[in-house]
Amino acid sequence: MSKLDTTTNLDFTALLTAEPKAPQAPALPVKLPEEIVIGARALKKGGYFVNITNPRLKRIPRPASPTILIIEDEPDTLALIGRVLDKEGYRTRKAASGATFVTAMKQAPIPDLILLDLELPDVSGLVILTKLRAHAGTKAIPIVVLSAHSEPKAVYKCMSLGADGYISKPTRATTLVQAVRAVLGG
Repeated sequence: MSKLDTTTNLDFTALLTAEPKAPQAPALPVKLPEEIVIGARALKKGGYFVNITNPRLKRIPRPASPTILIIEDEPDTLALIGRVLDKEGYRTRKAASGATFVTAMKQAPIPDLILLDLELPDVSGLVILTKLRAHAGTKAIPIVVLSAHSEPKAVYKCMSLGADGYISKPTRATTLVQAVRAVLGG
C-alpha cells in the first residue's frame, strides 16, 4: 500500500464545472473517533466496514439510477463488481489504473459514488483519494475503499484521508450492495 507513483498524471479536473483551488499541501490524516478504530477490528469477522461520519456536501440527486465508478486493477474482480451493481440497477463505469481513472472522470455525469482499490498498477489509491478530496468539484463524492488490506492501520489511514467507507476483500455480493446502499443513503 506504500506504492506512490508521482509520474502518473491524475488531472481529471479539465471537464468538471467547479474551479479547482490553488495547489495545497497534501491532506494530513486526522484523528478519528475511537469507535472507528474499534470498529476496524471487526473487518475480518464481518467482511466489511462502512463508516458514514465524514460529512459531505449534499449533491442534487439525479432522476436516473446512480452512477458508480469502480476503480479496480484485477479484471475478473472489476467485471464481477460491475455485474453485481448493474444487476442492482446502478450505472457503472470502470477503470483499471490511474490513467483510465482520469478518462472515466472526464465522462459525464460525475459519479455519485467511487469504489476505489488501493493497489493499482501505476498509482496508489491513496493518491487518488487525496486528490479527489482536495478538489472542490469532487470532494463531495462518496468514496468507498475496496481493498485486500484489512488491518486496522490501513482502514484508519483511508478513513482519516476522507474515505466514506471501507470494504475488505474478498467480500460477498450482498455485503457490497448493502455498503453501496448505506453510503448512497438508499
